Amino acid sequence: MLALPYSTALDIKGLPYVTYGVVILCLVIYLFQSENNEDLHRHSELFCKSIYDPALESDTLDVLSTNMDECVDIIGINLNKVEYLIPENMESLWSDNYTAYQDHIDVVMSLMQDHYDVFQRDAPESLDAKLMYYPTSLNPFKSITLSLAHGDFWHIFFNIVAFIAFAPALELLIGNTIKYLAILVMISFATSISFSLTTLMGGDALPSLGLSGIVLGMIGLSAYLMPTAKIRVVFWFYFYIRTFYISAWVLAVWYIGWETWDLLTSTDHGGINLIAHVSGGFAGYLIGLFWLKARCDDIRD
Repeated sequence: MLALPYSTALDIKGLPYVTYGVVILCLVIYLFQSENNEDLHRHSELFCKSIYDPALESDTLDVLSTNMDECVDIIGINLNKVEYLIPENMESLWSDNYTAYQDHIDVVMSLMQDHYDVFQRDAPESLDAKLMYYPTSLNPFKSITLSLAHGDFWHIFFNIVAFIAFAPALELLIGNTIKYLAILVMISFATSISFSLTTLMGGDALPSLGLSGIVLGMIGLSAYLMPTAKIRVVFWFYFYIRTFYISAWVLAVWYIGWETWDLLTSTDHGGINLIAHVSGGFAGYLIGLFWLKARCDDIRD
């Protein structure tokens, strides 16, 4: 089952140049990322072949030298440090020995990091790693680049479709290019700072990328600036496909509320940065409330 918002049913004159520019920039960067990741994959295959040792026992602590396919997947991610690998990747790699390796975690991770360091001497630099936001860094430049980079095709596809569902109408309703750009930057900063703060309080320090925080920010802003505007949502369930028109505020309550509930009640988020999603959604609404009240009154009709 899929329910995906894809456009706003408002007849507003003008072209949302900034929104289209963001979409084009995301697509161009993704093409460079894809090419870079293919190059990394080729290098990781050669490296993993070079360290593969069939004579090692299956329960050896040098896990990358015993499973070539998993080694390629892990090494190819190339995020500079093995501590950034998500638990799902580690569990897949360690397989039946997962529990046993927990007792020797420092040794296992140290051996993996040694392989990682050797691989990165000759491998191309990871574009993903350059663009990602690392929550312990508080890097304002990467607060911007993280929103323009994506992990895979479906990541960028769903983000761009949802972004286009809300952002073009919001840009035209705001009617000020500089102010709209400032809002995008403020939402991006809000998600990054929130992510860093939760990391300081003991949250996961995994790096992050994707437009999702800004997408939720646009959804939150739409709940304030155009709450009754109808958003076209395609509903797809097996062979049943239909378009519904749903008010922006209803979608905001659904998406932001669901993400907030998941953040508060679940510990396994599947590598998704819910902090960025939730903080982006609330930041979008609060920016509208405190900065766009006069504009909201002007366009209410």
